Amino acid sequence: MMMKKYFNSILVLSLGSLMFLFSCERYLAVEPPNNRLSTAAVYADSAAASLALVGVYSNMVGSALGYITMQQSLWSLCADDMNYSGTSVQIRQFLDNSILIDNGNLNTLWGNLYRHIYQVNAVIEGVEASQGIAQGAKQLFLGEAKFIRAFLLFNAVNSWGDIPLITSTDYRVNEAKPRTSATAVYEQIVADLQAAVDGLQDRYVGSERARPNRVTALALLARVELYRRNWERAEELATALIDRTDYRLEANLNAVFLKDSREVIWQLAPSTTIPTNTPASDYVPASFTDAVIPLYLLYPEFYAGFAEQDRRRQDWIAIKPAGPYYVFYKYKDRSMPMATRREYTVLFRLAEQYLIRAEARAQRGNVQAAVNDLNSIRARAQAPRLTTSFTQEQLLQAVERERQQELFNDWGGHRWLDLKRTGRANAVLGALKGPNWQPEDQLWPIPLQQLLTNPFLTQNAGY
Repeated sequence: MMMKKYFNSILVLSLGSLMFLFSCERYLAVEPPNNRLSTAAVYADSAAASLALVGVYSNMVGSALGYITMQQSLWSLCADDMNYSGTSVQIRQFLDNSILIDNGNLNTLWGNLYRHIYQVNAVIEGVEASQGIAQGAKQLFLGEAKFIRAFLLFNAVNSWGDIPLITSTDYRVNEAKPRTSATAVYEQIVADLQAAVDGLQDRYVGSERARPNRVTALALLARVELYRRNWERAEELATALIDRTDYRLEANLNAVFLKDSREVIWQLAPSTTIPTNTPASDYVPASFTDAVIPLYLLYPEFYAGFAEQDRRRQDWIAIKPAGPYYVFYKYKDRSMPMATRREYTVLFRLAEQYLIRAEARAQRGNVQAAVNDLNSIRARAQAPRLTTSFTQEQLLQAVERERQQELFNDWGGHRWLDLKRTGRANAVLGALKGPNWQPEDQLWPIPLQQLLTNPFLTQNAGY
């Protein structure tokens, strides 16, 4: 597989270089948009700065090729919680873990991600330099912008490993930026999240949980500390969120992903310009009675792994009888009018914090407390209660299984990232993906167009 990727890349490089030199877009030399937000007065007051931040969210949701939609589906396809029945060669490369460096979806994702980082950096620089925004409002805007940057950097470093760490809008510096070690990127992520925790408030902007608040920053920080194996800190942060009274596990599984769910920590509204771009329209078939194979499917083995009485199997997975085909059904609202839509895209929810704490406690040898956290999740789903007769290894396997069954295809690529960070990818995906799998597939390749644009970038091993 490694040789196949290498020789295909050489062929593409030879045939495509001339066309690319005339057509490619610099991935970091992003010019300000040609509208009123690009004027020097954009950060003259709080209203304009707020509008600039809202524009970042709108661009992230964008369209079917927008960052939020693409990142989630490509992560899920790489793992073992989502299959694909379509014929797109580029998408199947993610499903088969045989991604070529000229993959257009890969390049689009990279470009979108760094475009949003650039936009956030512009907000940070503009707000810091503004003479018209009060100091208290500045702290709020900077906290929100730095959270978004941390969020984007976290997603990038967990997709590609070492990445260019971009924290300014100086394209002359950015376009020649080499890759920064993942360790240093994580240090920036933690610094940004701490700034967000210090600058944001507990209350949300507006009546919906559609813009991050201080709790959102703490939720991501808990995840980051788990990934960095700082077990005590991860447990501490998750506990602080679980103990709050303004968030709770919804008793009804069908209420978890509603836009007024008390379990939601952060969600994004669909684009008003692309009303069909929602999780339900992306993954739920328009009809359950025809014989058309759904484009995105859950593996039958995954469905069979739930206990029969587990409500997650009944409420979050739908069955199309023609196959039978198992489909993702956490979101159900395919309605188009924004005024009647009941669901947004949930990015963070409280259930993850129970699972973060369970894993951190398991790693620290606190079996009883870890099992209690797992049972809090399982009780809501009416799944059989776990006992404490676990070795630490068995307990960690139980945590992994619970994360898979609770968070499958939640936004965040949890299963894909879990398999990689716990060292389980080779064992699980090697068995499923067969000869297409190689250990180097745990990191995606740097897109060919980015290598051609920036001579200081280097490629990941295996490509």
